[in-house]
Amino acid sequence: MISSSDVDGPQREDALRRAMCIITGLLIEGSVLYQRAASFYLRSLRTNRDRRLSKRITKNPTKCVNKITASKLMASDDPAPTMRVADEMKPTKGVPTLEGVDVVADLTTLRKCTSHLLSILHRHDMITLDCEWQPQMSKVELVQLGIVRSRRVYIFDAHAFRKSPTAQSLFGQLLSRLYLQCTIVGWSAESDLENIWLTFASSQTLRRCEHVLDLQVICASRSDSPHGFGGDRLQLPSLSDACQRWLSLKLDKSMQCSDWGRRPLSPRAIEYAALDAWSLVRLVHALNVDVTRVTCWTCSLPEPLDERDVSRALGESDIGVRARNSIGDTTTLSGVLVKTLALVVHNHGRKGKRFLACVLGVSMHANFRAIASMYEDDGAESVHVRLATLKELVTIFGYVSGSLGPIGIRRPNDVRVVLDAQLVRNSNDACLLLGAGSLGRVFRATVKDLQRLIGESAVVIRPISC
Repeated sequence: MISSSDVDGPQREDALRRAMCIITGLLIEGSVLYQRAASFYLRSLRTNRDRRLSKRITKNPTKCVNKITASKLMASDDPAPTMRVADEMKPTKGVPTLEGVDVVADLTTLRKCTSHLLSILHRHDMITLDCEWQPQMSKVELVQLGIVRSRRVYIFDAHAFRKSPTAQSLFGQLLSRLYLQCTIVGWSAESDLENIWLTFASSQTLRRCEHVLDLQVICASRSDSPHGFGGDRLQLPSLSDACQRWLSLKLDKSMQCSDWGRRPLSPRAIEYAALDAWSLVRLVHALNVDVTRVTCWTCSLPEPLDERDVSRALGESDIGVRARNSIGDTTTLSGVLVKTLALVVHNHGRKGKRFLACVLGVSMHANFRAIASMYEDDGAESVHVRLATLKELVTIFGYVSGSLGPIGIRRPNDVRVVLDAQLVRNSNDACLLLGAGSLGRVFRATVKDLQRLIGESAVVIRPISC
């Protein structure tokens, strides 16, 4: 117990806040255990001033934690900043208890965390891995790692890392080291590993993980599982079902479909993400998992295309050679900067999908209603338009997010190129700066040049922006 007499002056208030966080750090606000811990702590204080201060703290523990940590849920100096996490799991004999949650959201903290993890982890140490992503795009926004050795959960803000090439590269290096030397434990692990690779597809080292344990498959194959083989297919349980069955714990999945790209993250979102990762640690112990069931995972998706593929697709005609020779950075070339959106059209009542590469001004938004109207005359009951997922972007269009252009598409016969009528009208034969297959790289071509390169019959000009 931290005594209020250990410090004096302005440090007293911070010491009391920290002591309250230590006591209530793993308890849900408002729960019976939380109230008991708060009452016990208040009785232990020595001065009336300290009692008044602590009553203020216990009324709003979340605010207390945020004052201890710096902005964006981060601590400034501690390489392992602790956040409050709701942990209602009953203590289990032989199962480690969670001691803290670290949120890593900037380059400085990422460097400290990387150095710390690589120094404490040994070969074949078990690490639980979980992700939160946007359902529409499958773009990973958070990566949670549960470290059994240090009894902590690390939440990495992949959303923030994508804005910094240096942070993105460093995070990719950390994951690749963990993939190589540790045993990665996941729930539907292949899906998480695949989405991580799709989000950071520029890192080729993330295509393979040497030692993977998929708890979902292990739970389904156990003789005491209510799931198992139904007919010829393995019936896979949900994480909630497994926690209810083997941990007697009911997970709150109400945050599952939250907007994980929104910042700042709420304390409740942090708690949800941390519990998902730590529940896997508890399942490993509860199931007494056999480590011989480790498998090697390799991404089955094709490699993304790049600038070289665009250069080859431009061909050897005068227009193609001129466009190829113009490839450069967006900061150095002059022209009208445009973007190419990968869209998917669903015709309900009909089988199959249609894929569009829509070229429009960089500041314009795609008008999905106008795009849907292009197919409403085909006799479809209803038409739905959406952005392509990262998996569709790589497998159908061929490129990672942010590098797509209308030339060099992986499956050109399945993709229709649509030019925005407003862009064509306003360009006045000016050169457009079009995606060249790599981030930040473009090539120059006029609308007429583009029609000749792709084929006039393959290019549609429609009003698709708003």
